[in-house]
Amino acid sequence: YFPLRVRAGNSPPRITSTAPTVASEDVEFVYAVDAVDDDGDTILWSIDSGPEGMTVDSLGVVRWTASQADVGSTAIVIGLNDAGGAGNTHSFSLSVSNTNDVPVAATLADTSATEDLTFLRALSAVDEDPSDSVFTFSLTTGPDSASIDAQNRLVWTPLQADVGAPVLTVRVSD
Repeated sequence: YFPLRVRAGNSPPRITSTAPTVASEDVEFVYAVDAVDDDGDTILWSIDSGPEGMTVDSLGVVRWTASQADVGSTAIVIGLNDAGGAGNTHSFSLSVSNTNDVPVAATLADTSATEDLTFLRALSAVDEDPSDSVFTFSLTTGPDSASIDAQNRLVWTPLQADVGAPVLTVRVSD
C-alpha cells in the first residue's frame, strides 16, 4: 500500500450555446457566447478569425455591424482560453443578408434659369446596392410649374413670379 494523489487536469473552456447563422447588413449583430470552465477559471476571449471590426468583450459578447461589402457568407472563429493555459475555439458561419440601402441623389450645383425659357436638368443618383440601378425621382417642393419627366429630368419654365431664388427639393427612391 502507498498513497497516491491524483491531481485534476486543467480542462479547457467549453461552449454551451449555439451561434446564430444569419446577420443583416447595417444592423448590429450581437451574440452572447455561453461557455463554462469546469475548473472555475476565468475565460479570456478573442476573435481568432472573422470580419474586420468584429469584437468580443470580456463576457464573451460578440458585436459586429456588417457593411455592403460583407454581404454573403463569412467564417468566424472565437478563441477561449483559461488562466491555466487550456484553450478551445468556437467556429461558425454567418450568412449576411443585404439590406435595401437608400439611394443618394447627386448634388446639383447652384445654377441659373431664365424667365420664360425651359430649364432642363438631368437627375442622377447612386446606391450602395449593386442591383439597384433604377431610380424614381419626385419633386417634393418647388414651383407648381416644375416637374420631373419620364427621362428623370427636372423640367421647369420659370415665370415672372419665380424670379429670385426658389427652392426645389427632389426626392429619390429605388
